[in-house]
Amino acid sequence: MNANVVGIGVDLVDVDELQQLLGATEGAFLETGWTPNELAQCERQSSQLAACWAAKEAAMKALGLGIGEIDPHDVEVDMGNRRRPLIHLSGSAAAARIDRDIASLVVTVALDRRWAIATAIAMGPAK
Repeated sequence: MNANVVGIGVDLVDVDELQQLLGATEGAFLETGWTPNELAQCERQSSQLAACWAAKEAAMKALGLGIGEIDPHDVEVDMGNRRRPLIHLSGSAAAARIDRDIASLVVTVALDRRWAIATAIAMGPAK
């Protein structure tokens, strides 16, 4: 059974820069960038929000979409397993998954004090 790689996405987030951005937008970016579930799981901690954002962006890139093409709420990250979160797609992200014949989307995350990095691989049906 061979899997077909449809897309790969990588994202790197500077935790300090994200914290500054969140402060500068007075919470507006929190509401538009993360779902209520994501905010609750991350406990609004900058490092956890950065890891979640990196996973979300990497998933979007693996789907072949950019931030301007998709509502960030359409890619929800379940950070229950901090290193390999689950991705739940809805709206335009779910439509992209169907259009590109993506069978699965796997994301991994690494986090330290300064950086959050995520890699996503979109897989097509087995051939």
